[in-house]
Amino acid sequence: MAAAQERWEEAVAHWQCACGHARQVQDRAQLATRLVALMEALFHLGRHQEAQAAWQEACTIAEEEGYCYCLLLRRGEEVPGNLAYAAGRWEEAMAHAVESCAWMTRHHVLEYQKAQRRLLERLLALPLTSVPEMAQRVREGWRQRGLAERYPELDQACEEILQLLPDLARGPGQGGGP
Repeated sequence: MAAAQERWEEAVAHWQCACGHARQVQDRAQLATRLVALMEALFHLGRHQEAQAAWQEACTIAEEEGYCYCLLLRRGEEVPGNLAYAAGRWEEAMAHAVESCAWMTRHHVLEYQKAQRRLLERLLALPLTSVPEMAQRVREGWRQRGLAERYPELDQACEEILQLLPDLARGPGQGGGP
């Protein structure tokens, strides 16, 4: 309730207590879920190191427990990505969006498609002059994860964006265009 009302200090106290309880009863699923909620509250307070520690612990649990935690990990990538996007840190935001989308390839095709749509909507909502560079970074991130061959849609969408905005991709004074 405190997080929903953006009372972040109160939310941190609540989630820390909930994490302690989950540890005490050894409920790893609940612990991972609460760590992601704690991470979100900490990020909102600007306590990035603590948020990162909570995130790392949640990731460790999720990776040990298997793919059923992919939705949780997607959410964990969305939180810092959303905050970076709101702050105009496009590169950081897109990196988190790519990672979120990558998690969904392990979960379910419909969730992957939703994550891909969210990523592309965010990309196309950027200032127009930033779109080509960020589209290229998304492609590179996707390819670096080895996902372009098995999941080519995102790579292809970014290629189409780059083809539609060729003059912006070249930058000012680099020729081409009328």
